Amino acid sequence: MNKEEIIANLMTLALEIESKTEKCVFINYHGHVNWLEIRISESVKSYNKWLGEFMVYFNEPDFIEVYNKIVKSLNQYLV
Repeated sequence: MNKEEIIANLMTLALEIESKTEKCVFINYHGHVNWLEIRISESVKSYNKWLGEFMVYFNEPDFIEVYNKIVKSLNQYLV
């Protein structure tokens, strides 16, 4: 799996969380440092009450393992 596929999958998962729950998801890709960060807040109204914060740094050799852990964590918000 490459960086582009990972970003697309995480964006899709974020959209699913946004549409199926009250949670609010923030995703930022920082191309100049090659990382993607995700934050989840309680709701749109409580956007500053963070429930989780995740980051995948694509320059690290274990970025696929980190991605898998993030997906596992994000899927818990769908239950």
